Amino acid sequence: MTLGETATDPVATRGWSVVERSMWEAYHEGERFVPDPETSDTSVQGNRIRQMLLAGSEPRPGRQAALRLRGVTVAGELDLRDLDLSCVVDFDDCTFEGKPLLDGLSAPAIWLTGCRLPGLAADRISVARSLTITRSRIDGSCYLRDARIGAQLDLEATVVVPTGYLGKRPDLPSSARTPDHYVGIDAENITVGGDLDGERLTCYGALFLNLARIDGALILSEARLPDGFVQAPSLVAGGVYGRRMRLHGTMNLYNSQINGPVDLAGAQIENPGEISFGGWGMTVAGSFEAQADTVFAGTVDLQAADIRGAVQLSYVRCTDPGEHGSLYLPRAVVRSGVVARHARLAGPVSLQHAQVSAGVDLRAVEISAGPSAPGSLFADNIVVAGDLDLTSAALDGAVALAGARVDGTVTFLDSRVGCVDGCSVAADGLTAFQLVFEGHPPTGGVDLSHATVHVLCDTPGAWSVRTGRLLLTHFTYQQLRKDAPVARRLDILRRATPTVEPQPYEQLAAAYRSAGRERDARRVLREKLRRESHAGGWPRRLWGLVQDLTVGYGYLPGRAAAIFGSALLAGTAYFAVLGDCAGRRGLCPVKTDEHPTWDPFLYALDLLIPVVDLGHERAWDPVGADKVVMVVLMLIGWVFASTIVAAAGRALSRS
Repeated sequence: MTLGETATDPVATRGWSVVERSMWEAYHEGERFVPDPETSDTSVQGNRIRQMLLAGSEPRPGRQAALRLRGVTVAGELDLRDLDLSCVVDFDDCTFEGKPLLDGLSAPAIWLTGCRLPGLAADRISVARSLTITRSRIDGSCYLRDARIGAQLDLEATVVVPTGYLGKRPDLPSSARTPDHYVGIDAENITVGGDLDGERLTCYGALFLNLARIDGALILSEARLPDGFVQAPSLVAGGVYGRRMRLHGTMNLYNSQINGPVDLAGAQIENPGEISFGGWGMTVAGSFEAQADTVFAGTVDLQAADIRGAVQLSYVRCTDPGEHGSLYLPRAVVRSGVVARHARLAGPVSLQHAQVSAGVDLRAVEISAGPSAPGSLFADNIVVAGDLDLTSAALDGAVALAGARVDGTVTFLDSRVGCVDGCSVAADGLTAFQLVFEGHPPTGGVDLSHATVHVLCDTPGAWSVRTGRLLLTHFTYQQLRKDAPVARRLDILRRATPTVEPQPYEQLAAAYRSAGRERDARRVLREKLRRESHAGGWPRRLWGLVQDLTVGYGYLPGRAAAIFGSALLAGTAYFAVLGDCAGRRGLCPVKTDEHPTWDPFLYALDLLIPVVDLGHERAWDPVGADKVVMVVLMLIGWVFASTIVAAAGRALSRS
């Protein structure tokens, strides 16, 4: 064909069939060509289409040339590689006997609607407006690598089955290239100016979107990938929507940048024993939402992800996790909250070193054991700007909050926590405004050593650990929200300190003092000193017993005054009635010509106060039974003086 031939020149269509000539005429009229239904011949040769598009003929006056075919069978190979077309290309309900070759093609817009193709090769294709491949069936791989789509790429309701597809994922090492018979759609490094719409897409094999840039949203709602995976590392998209998607494989979006939400509500992503959703290092400008009956068989990996919205996982079900458990979010940054109310998760949940700007809501969550690890919550060194709520949560394993910082309340209310290595709650170094510890006692031990909270809201029964130890060393709090008998709290401290540790007692006493309960504070401190005395040798125990019985280690001044007063009255009565000096009442003076007037009260008082000399003790000379009574009163006085000095020393050290 020469450049001088025109659309009306019969030489241009010499040797063409009637159907092909009719297509030629419709092309120049800009009309859709539909073969005559009364004829059995509906085929056109692919090379005729190429010749027609290359002719460069002018359209009819007032018309715009366009390739619009419906119900046509394209025989042979349609090769439009590297063509630069000025007209739109529209195939509706057409059948291609050979794979269309569109690599490097440039066109204003392309439609493939309801078509049947044995594959599609469209690497580097450039479409100014939209590329539409809807309600079609592609029995072969669809290649769109390095494609440039100005507006939308529409794959709605299309079915893709790679040639030679075996119905089973190949078992390949991570570095190996995926074989062609398992490539469903390969759109690596594609650029789409609008949405990539794969709603109700069915793709057997893999969907590759590596390094893709989608200015609109990636839409896979109700898509079906029966035995494949979505590989989209370093994807840039305005959002990801996979509502009610069914994927038997993994969805990898690691290091991707999503400028909107990731919405997987109602999706089922199944990759048992491995990663079901891989979002390592991804950035999400909206929320990560997987509520409303979403099922993950495998690990949801959001390690080091930056999520500007919330992580919404309420009512999600996670089964058959990989080695990292059901939810894996270490070092993740969540600018809103993490919400997993009523979620059912198998295997551990990891939030170590995560930063959550709102709260972590795990109310009524169920974390059961996975194949290789118990259902624990690992949140060591997490930073939460709001609350961490485990109300009514049920965990097969333990809760780890070592070094965690929670600006709000950490709540264990009616929570059921299992045990790992003898420990149920490991919260050493925890910092929180309030700790609520009420309801069911944990199965194993509780470690709150070096933890700091402003308010402790607890019930004594919650500390009744069944196995393991209760560690409260250097656990500090300012207020006790719930009132409980002092004896119950002392019992808790006894179990928490098998060896004597004074700090827990001093902390409890300080909390009572701040609440104005001085009597309870003194009882706690007295118990501390009693335990310290019992822990020493027999002289210390004996001395402690004396102090306890007499002055209550300085914390029972009423008892001390009563004993002192009783001793003073008894001594006064004895010396007043039974004191004897040669048949006269009273004691004989040491010096007959130099002594004060006999006064049994002052004499007894002088004996009981060893550090003050009233001038009576040395003035009188008791003998016999009088001397025995004198020695007893002097011993009582020295004991009282020593215990008072010791109590005063403790008081001064406290102040």
